[in-house]
Amino acid sequence: MEILATIATTTPVNVSDSQIRFTPEALLSAAEAINYQASAPMRLEHDPYSVPLMKTGRAFVEHEGEFSELVIEFLDSQERRLVTHDTETEYAFLQFPAGSLPFTRPEHSDRLLVSVDLANFDAASDLDRFEDSISQDGTQTIHMGRYSVVPEPVIVLSGTAVAGFLLWLLLKPVYTGYSNAVSRMTDKLITKAMTQFANRVLSMLNRKTGSTLDAYRLHRSVDPRPVLVERVLTHETLDLVLLERVKESERAADLDLHTILELLAGLGNLVLEADQIKFVRDDQGNWQFWYLHTKDGHVIATDSAMEYTSDLMTRRREETCDSIGCE
Repeated sequence: MEILATIATTTPVNVSDSQIRFTPEALLSAAEAINYQASAPMRLEHDPYSVPLMKTGRAFVEHEGEFSELVIEFLDSQERRLVTHDTETEYAFLQFPAGSLPFTRPEHSDRLLVSVDLANFDAASDLDRFEDSISQDGTQTIHMGRYSVVPEPVIVLSGTAVAGFLLWLLLKPVYTGYSNAVSRMTDKLITKAMTQFANRVLSMLNRKTGSTLDAYRLHRSVDPRPVLVERVLTHETLDLVLLERVKESERAADLDLHTILELLAGLGNLVLEADQIKFVRDDQGNWQFWYLHTKDGHVIATDSAMEYTSDLMTRRREETCDSIGCE
C-alpha cells in the first residue's frame, strides 16, 4: 500500500518558545535527499521502541502561490515469518516493495554527537545552557524535531571515530565466521591489548553518557517520565543501537565489551544481513535484541517488538478517538 502525506510546509511552526519556518529551497533539498540517498524509517510517534512498519518512498514539492509543501510517499510492509538457519529462531520479517532504497544510517563524525529535542526544553536559553555544559570536550549537539503533543524526554549519543574502531574490533570476528561462540571470538581474534583498549573506550562513553544525562536533567523541562537514552556505535558497515528507559533516580547502564559480544553472537548469521541492529534493556536490566534493518531495506523484528508496536498503535488510536470521537 502506498500513502501520500504532507510532512513539512513553508507555514511557520511554533516549537517551545521558538518559531521554525522551512524555505522552499529547504523542502526541495529534502526531497532530493529522500529520492537519491535512502529511505527514512517511519516509527509511530517517533517512538524509538516501535518497529518501522513503513518507510519513505519518493518525495516531491508542490507549490501554490507563495505556499509550498513537501509531500512524501510512504511504503507499507508485508509481514511474514522468518526462521534463521543457524540459530533456529523465529522472527517477523517485514518486506518492503522491490526496488525501494535501503534505510538511512546515522551520521558518522569524528566527534561525539548528542541529539535532543527543543520541545523538551522550556526555552531556547535552557537548550543553550545544556549545549554549553556538554561541549567542553568537542561534543556536537544536533536538534531533532518530533511533533508529538508532548514527546518523551530523549537523548541520543552517536559514536565517534574511536567508537567506530571499537565496532571494527567487535565485528571482525563475526565477519570471519566465529559468530556462534563468544569465547572463540575473544580468544582467537581479540588480543588482550585490544580488549583492554575497547573497554577503555566503552568506559569513556559510559562516563560521557552519565555527565550528559546529568546536564540534560538539570536544564530540560520538568517531566516525571523516564529519559530515553539511545547510544549508537557507528561503523561503515554496521551500526549498533542500545536503547533504554532511565528513571529519574537511576543511571544509564554501563556498556561492556563482553555483553556486546554476547548480543552479537546470539544473532548468528543475521549480523551479516544487517546494517543496523537495535538492542533494548528490559525492566530486569537485561539487554535483548529488538529489531534490525537489513542491507537491502527490510526489517527483521522480535515478537516482543511487534507486540509493543501493535499495543502502541492501539493506544494512539484510542486516544485519538477519545479526543475527536470515532464511530
